[in-house]
Amino acid sequence: MKRLTALFLALALAALCLAGALADAGGMKGKTWPDFSVKTVDGGTFTLSESLKTHDLVVINFWATWCPPCNYEFPFLEQAWERYADRVDVIALSVEDGDSNQKIKQFAAENGLRFPMGRDEKNMYDKTGAEGIPTTVIVDRDLKVVAVEIGCKQSVREFTNLFDSLLPEEPHEEPHEVPQEAPQAEPQEQPQEQSEEASPSEPSDTLAQLAQFLQHARDQQDPAQGQPSPQQEQTARCVLRFRNASGDPVPGVQVSFGETAVPESDSSGTVIFDEARDTYQVRLIQVPDGYRVPWSQMQIEGEGFDLTVTLYPD
Repeated sequence: MKRLTALFLALALAALCLAGALADAGGMKGKTWPDFSVKTVDGGTFTLSESLKTHDLVVINFWATWCPPCNYEFPFLEQAWERYADRVDVIALSVEDGDSNQKIKQFAAENGLRFPMGRDEKNMYDKTGAEGIPTTVIVDRDLKVVAVEIGCKQSVREFTNLFDSLLPEEPHEEPHEVPQEAPQAEPQEQPQEQSEEASPSEPSDTLAQLAQFLQHARDQQDPAQGQPSPQQEQTARCVLRFRNASGDPVPGVQVSFGETAVPESDSSGTVIFDEARDTYQVRLIQVPDGYRVPWSQMQIEGEGFDLTVTLYPD
């Protein structure tokens, strides 16, 4: 079984989510990435050159089901992919020998992931020279590596900003034969005004996720069962949802936010904290018997978060 450094040393999430601070460890940027085909867990086949005939970029994400930072960034990657699906494709390849196609398929279903996923059976991860996951390689239409990112992204915006920095100004309208010298685009003014106007009124990605979760919670939870009240849900800034490997809730998990202790996770596996802070220091105090502690402390910056944590058997 491959045991790679997970960049999640059970101390601080901020320390591992470097989002490119360790970029291109193997000097791959500018080099040609070999074409490949891989079976996807939905029964299809993903071929890099075929995808690049209709997309400007392909994101190759190396990960594993046991890797918490990989799991943390996947919802952000999913949303970014949905927004850019006409120009950016994604293939997520597990580097873990124990991640069977069925296990990956179940993982994708439990986490609402729709982008193509498979196994790194050709050991392409070794070409990156990286020593940790998640590692993301981005390839352009000429099979040239344009970015290598080691570490997890902490928001949808981090992914979309990266895509925007790498995409050509105009999408290719006709199928593109790979490899081929990239056409020279004529200089054009970048339409900055639209994005600048949209930014102030656009809610943060994290808050949008939180609102969606809370709406679902209001529809599903019964206050009589000891669940958070609708008023509490509406004001909550931070939500932690603890699940086991089968996706079932795990009650009885004890956490604290800085010096503030909060009630342990309820029957729905949920912990809610609604105080506004610039930085949230989350410490996992205790998990129920039979589970191992995935981390001891993590630091998250921002206006809040909605995070699902999977607990695995001890």
